[in-house]
Amino acid sequence: MKTKKLLAAVLLSMLTLPFTACDNESDPVNEELAIKSLVVLNANSEGITTLTTANIIPVMEATNPLTADEIEFLYALREDEKLARDVTTAFATLFPDSKPFERISLAESNHIAAIEKVLSYYEITYPALDAVGVFADSTRQSTYNELIARGTSLIEAYKVTAFLEEESISALSTVLADVENNNIELLVTHLLAASKNHLKAYVRQLASMQVIYEPVVLSAELYNSIITAPFAMGNQYQVHGQSGLMTNTRKRAQTQNGLSDGPKGEVNRYGECIQTTYGEAPGSTSGEGRVGKGYRGGR
Repeated sequence: MKTKKLLAAVLLSMLTLPFTACDNESDPVNEELAIKSLVVLNANSEGITTLTTANIIPVMEATNPLTADEIEFLYALREDEKLARDVTTAFATLFPDSKPFERISLAESNHIAAIEKVLSYYEITYPALDAVGVFADSTRQSTYNELIARGTSLIEAYKVTAFLEEESISALSTVLADVENNNIELLVTHLLAASKNHLKAYVRQLASMQVIYEPVVLSAELYNSIITAPFAMGNQYQVHGQSGLMTNTRKRAQTQNGLSDGPKGEVNRYGECIQTTYGEAPGSTSGEGRVGKGYRGGR
């Protein structure tokens, strides 16, 4: 009886071996990539937070093309980061001895580049940034003008930028509930972490000047949880491709042959989507905190 059982076990192992070997040899590249991981978020001891743009595409997943609403949302997100960059740039000029403004301004430029990486990944054509302090959207233009006018002293400038980060934390936290695209979710999650770190950085500067910052947008509970927590650091993400997985393999092959079948979407400087792969433009979503038009009160 034992001999028969042993023979059966040997035969079973012989039958399953070819299938196991086939699985192991089917995609050696993916096996190699599966053990690799990259960090996207970086924060220094002051809380200045950047994204490693070279690591963004390799950790992104292959997804469906972007909808009109998703394209408009990414553009609105870029305009919000431009708003933060332009405000900190203006304050860095007004208060040259305050190094955090200059450093965070550079970090906000990095965030803009990260968003543009995602747009480029999906082969979306988008306009160049307007000049510093200039916005095609009237809502953001008014916000910029108002924030600059409030920064009449170094203390008030820190309060203004802390308030701006509060708004970003609130808006990004809300919009995460509506994001369905995994790559957009990855981007928003990292920008949210950066906003929390920058809020802490501004509050620390105010504390060093014996000023206690009172939250304006966030609840006291959420604000305290952010302020008392360590600076958010980057997680490890699995690499999905040697150079990132393009969403359109035909486009990739044509590009390698010096050909192109055009962009997969386009957005103008007013944040209006005028072309998508699906042919559904402009976007239909409206309402603050939603993916698409109306994000944070924009067009």
